[in-house]
Amino acid sequence: MSTEQRTSVNIPLAGEDVPRAPRSRKRRPPRRNVIFICAAALIFAAAFCLLVFFGLPTGSASSRVPAGSASVELVVMQPETTKPFGGGILALSGSGYTWYNERGNSAGFISAPMQDPVLLCAGKRFLCYSRGGRSFYVADATERYISLSADGNIIHADFNEKHQIALVTDAEYHKGEASVYRKDGTRIFTYRSGDAYPYLCALSPDGNRLALAMLLSDEAGNAATALYCFSLKSDSMEGSLLLPGEVIRNVTFHAAKGITLITDTSVIRTDGKAAELSRFTLPAGSILRYALCGDIAVLFTDRREAGYRFDIVSVDVDGNELARVSTNTEYTSVAGSADHAALLSAAGVEVYTTDLTPLSAGPEARNIVGISFAEDGRLCTLTPGGASLIALR
Repeated sequence: MSTEQRTSVNIPLAGEDVPRAPRSRKRRPPRRNVIFICAAALIFAAAFCLLVFFGLPTGSASSRVPAGSASVELVVMQPETTKPFGGGILALSGSGYTWYNERGNSAGFISAPMQDPVLLCAGKRFLCYSRGGRSFYVADATERYISLSADGNIIHADFNEKHQIALVTDAEYHKGEASVYRKDGTRIFTYRSGDAYPYLCALSPDGNRLALAMLLSDEAGNAATALYCFSLKSDSMEGSLLLPGEVIRNVTFHAAKGITLITDTSVIRTDGKAAELSRFTLPAGSILRYALCGDIAVLFTDRREAGYRFDIVSVDVDGNELARVSTNTEYTSVAGSADHAALLSAAGVEVYTTDLTPLSAGPEARNIVGISFAEDGRLCTLTPGGASLIALR
């Protein structure tokens, strides 16, 4: 994998002194040279001020890459998480966030204290919520729009491009609550469960449906999970799918009316009313990590067979296995875009197309601790104190 030249930005710590150069003992230059130097300095200063005023955003730093470069590398100060956002990188900590554009310039630090923050990006805004807490807010690079508190502790959330918010909470007096909010913070839907625990939620891209993963017991009293599907237009449940012996790990709308479920051993596709359309089940082993690349699921699985320890498996929307790669490498994270899947191990990042054709090389290891994809397909890597957006070729 080749990359374009990167911007490197160093942000000094607050209060850090800048070393001073020693004084020169050279003789004074002639008066004519002094006048010339002063005039040149004034012209340069005026030009620089005009450039800053009209061309550089607040908090800018030096850049060696022309504007519009496809790759950027930043030094960020102790973020708890970073996400690609708005063509740049969003760095989030418990005290607030900073957004960096492609040049490495920031719009400034936005104070937004939150304990154990979780970040979900969609379009031009993002949702931040407190894992296990009640607080959540919606913001963009420079401004917060709503800041609210849920009825109970937040278990899971989703955020779509219409900037609707779905929350699953452990509200009191019943087994759980699911809520949907408009982008202005108005609540438009509430579901309170009396016989099952909601623990995952997903909003359809068009904003018309809500899907919930539920923990419950089957008719024999054994633990099971189920998919519940609701219409936000009619405010009613449209269908459900019981999965005895299966644990739903992920619920995602892969289209306006299509849902993908990832369980311990299967990839299940349903319509918007929970009617099953296709299913792929591993012949042996279980799903350890996964990523959705458009309609294609890329799975990292254990084999529980002789030979290689693990498999990477690509599955299409109809439940057909597209490709399989056996490996002894243990991957700690998998991320997906429309065209690529990235897998992170102690040795670094490996990138594949959705048919599991490897790219020539991944980014340098450099202690990468997190990976994700931007909406434009660039790979975002996080290292202790740094983040990069890398264009894949």
